[in-house]
Amino acid sequence: MFTVDPTSLSVLKSKSIEHLFAEICSFDRISVVLPDCTRPLPFEKVLPILEKVFPNLEHWVVGLGLHRSLTEAERLRFQCLTTKPILEHDPDRCIDIDVVEGVSIGIFEPLLQTAWTLTVGVMEVHQYAGISGGYKGVVVGCGSRTSIERLHRRELVCDDRVVVGAIAGNPFRAEIERLGKNTQCRFGLQWVPSLKEWWFGTPEALLAEAQTCIQPWYEVDRLYPGVVLNIPKSKGVSLYQASRAATYLALSPNPPLVERATIVLKASMVEGLGAEKGFVNALKSHKPPWETCLGKDIPGAGAQRIWMLARLANRYRLVLTGVEDPALFHEVGIPVISELEIKEEWLYLQNPFKQIPQYRTVT
Repeated sequence: MFTVDPTSLSVLKSKSIEHLFAEICSFDRISVVLPDCTRPLPFEKVLPILEKVFPNLEHWVVGLGLHRSLTEAERLRFQCLTTKPILEHDPDRCIDIDVVEGVSIGIFEPLLQTAWTLTVGVMEVHQYAGISGGYKGVVVGCGSRTSIERLHRRELVCDDRVVVGAIAGNPFRAEIERLGKNTQCRFGLQWVPSLKEWWFGTPEALLAEAQTCIQPWYEVDRLYPGVVLNIPKSKGVSLYQASRAATYLALSPNPPLVERATIVLKASMVEGLGAEKGFVNALKSHKPPWETCLGKDIPGAGAQRIWMLARLANRYRLVLTGVEDPALFHEVGIPVISELEIKEEWLYLQNPFKQIPQYRTVT
């Protein structure tokens, strides 16, 4: 066994989380940041193993960003797996670590009360950060309200350099990296779905490895008149969450879709539009194609999603299927169709968050 040393550890990889931590131990007093239940992780393995590897683990912090609190069932799911306290991130209970352009940048206070922080997450394609993981779990998941809102401001998330799958030259990702170095975050434990591997290392090393190992795209040789995105249950709980799959594809470099193609989101969306007030208010105040939103700043949690939907609607048609309450979506102008209306010649994606299809252009 050896004590965790951030100066000497490269990225460790394994198909098995048990094997990954077989020779790692630290008696430091640490915090561990977990994603919420919209990230498909085997928490029943992660929590007990980490509690053994880090016996002086002080508390778990569920990074919520500006999303809703845990439900009672979700909290129970976490708490029954550990003897340590489960804390929910509160964006209004943060300590400032920086001031940027007059805006206070803060991190959840309990994270600053331990020797260091381990962030747990999933490395997959992401709309703004290019690839999720690394410092993002702390900077965004456990950030202050003002710092999260600043990161998701319109001029940054709509910047042409902020592209799904892109890390190099991405100003959103660069800001996360800069801020992350001011936090107590020293290590990350990341599940990489596309490779079916667990990675452990410093946030910087993990991101560098992701740039060389994770391929967010695969090529197809034709353009389709429509695509059906089958959303995993964990991310199909609301339009806010599920719509990521549609905009990831629509705003990727070379979507394999004809102009005005139909993008179908297939998900139950049991939580309706979502709990993010900025996004919900924008949907209720503006109708598709949401072009009136593109030139204005919209306040509130999750408002950035409406700008992404507006950019999608410039080129494609968004419809839903399989939703629990169609009337809710009809009220905000989003069509809901039956599965019988889906065409056989359309492209079907079973896991649109794993890899994104791209049209193979002739060079």
